[in-house]
This record gives sequence, C-alpha cells and structure tokens, in this order.
Amino acid sequence: KDWNFEKEFPEYKLYEWPALFREDWLNDYERDSASDHRFVYLGAKGTFTPLHKDTLNSFSWSASISGRKRWWMLPPEAGPALRDKKGTQLFDIRDVDHARFPGASKALEKLILVDQRPGEVMFVPSGWWH
Repeated sequence: KDWNFEKEFPEYKLYEWPALFREDWLNDYERDSASDHRFVYLGAKGTFTPLHKDTLNSFSWSASISGRKRWWMLPPEAGPALRDKKGTQLFDIRDVDHARFPGASKALEKLILVDQRPGEVMFVPSGWWH
C-alpha cells in the first residue's frame, strides 16, 4: 500500500479503468496526498484481515484474480455491539469472546457470509463492517 505505481509513473498507462469504476470521489478528494485508496492484497491460505470499516466511511470494490476470499459482512448499525466495555473493537469476527463482547450475538444475527472466487467482484457498501 505504501508504493503508488500510478503516481510514480504517470506517463505509463498500465490499464484503463472500466466505465463503472471511473468515479473515484475518495482519491479525487485526496488527490494531492501521499496516499491513495487503491490496493492490491496478497495473502497465503488462511490469511485474514481484522474486522474494520473502510476509511472515511467509503465504499469499495474488490476483484479477485486468484484464490478464494471469505467475506464476513455486518451492517453499519452493528458497530456498537462490536466494542467491549472499554471501547476496544472486536479484532477477529471468526472467534468472538461473548463474555467480553455481549452484544456481538445480536449483531451476528445480521452476519452475511460471501465466498468470493477468481473472476468475481465484491462490492462493499459504505460503513459496512468486514
């Protein structure tokens, strides 16, 4: 994520954005910042990402090239149930300590599991936990 090929080599047209994905308010908003919000994720079998919402309450698209990814999706309103009494956020939704996160059981009733396979594109709505 720290290396931005597109900014470092603007003259090299690596690819053209499909029309559906050209609107990019988040990167347009932060055009002059050091970062951007286009990523390539790689991971071995069993790799996972801690539970989170996307930056600045943005939405995202995720295209799978190889392998499989399981998405654990919760709607925005599940947020308060994902914190303990001290305000610490749940780290791994696959292994919930229900004594520490007593509201998680109710939140998990709204859990949506999606198995993404190669060639599939996943849309993550604004504010959704995953």
